[in-house]
Amino acid sequence: MMAMSNVTSSMSTFITINPSNVIVNLVQYGTSMIAHGYRQNLTFNPGAYSVDPDAIVFNTSNWNYDYYCRMYGVYNFPSTNGSMLTIDDSRIDPINPSCFGNQPNSRALWQYLGSNVSRKSSLIILSGSLASNQIYQFMVIMTYRQNSSLQATGSVLVHIQDYNPHMIAIVCAISTMCIPNVEYQYFNPTTQVALFSMCMDDCKTVQNITWN
Repeated sequence: MMAMSNVTSSMSTFITINPSNVIVNLVQYGTSMIAHGYRQNLTFNPGAYSVDPDAIVFNTSNWNYDYYCRMYGVYNFPSTNGSMLTIDDSRIDPINPSCFGNQPNSRALWQYLGSNVSRKSSLIILSGSLASNQIYQFMVIMTYRQNSSLQATGSVLVHIQDYNPHMIAIVCAISTMCIPNVEYQYFNPTTQVALFSMCMDDCKTVQNITWN
């Protein structure tokens, strides 16, 4: 029997590279639930805190930003004819009221703080605008300017309190190991997860952070 020295074989395949989903963070580190004082300004900045896994720096100006709010566990997001109402929409849902009490001058209770290129990339809720001892859910839907079918969504729960608490974040050291789900974070129970904490707001008087 003679060996066939000129026999060859080959194989090929096609690979499609899909873009990663943008991780939308309204507050730093993607914290999903925070406590905030009634007399404190509340700032959301998805333009600065969101993450594009495919890019070194998130490009704020590539996106449009629409904000929504509801009283969590009490009402749904305000809507009309099946479409949710943004916080700057003057229309009223009589069943699911606005977080700002359906006031005609509600636009005086918040401001957009982004740059001229992307004004809505940052939002501040002015002190005294939200009711104390209530939990609100703020949500942002970001739409890619070059392709309106590409959207990304993020939300945060805010517990408004009478006093001014410090904002302490508990963060996964490796962010991809924790997946946010409203007020919770999912992670693999069979995997060791490293956490760290950080004071993010008015931290001059904070000397120690104790874990329980």
